[in-house]
Amino acid sequence: MGLASQRLRDSAKGQPCMFRLPYCCNHDPATTVLCHTPSEIKGMGNKSHDFLAAFGCSQCHEAM
Repeated sequence: MGLASQRLRDSAKGQPCMFRLPYCCNHDPATTVLCHTPSEIKGMGNKSHDFLAAFGCSQCHEAM
């Protein structure tokens, strides 16, 4: 697993979605999570580093 920061992950809750995908975003800060971007370490059972992520609502996270 990449570098992980529980404080960063916890700080996502209550933040606005940074993606705001049209016809997808639910604009609900209560559903915001830390969404990891693709990287060289991402794979089966691995996520990219937490500093390679952005805040996204549950709907945008699922769509991406």
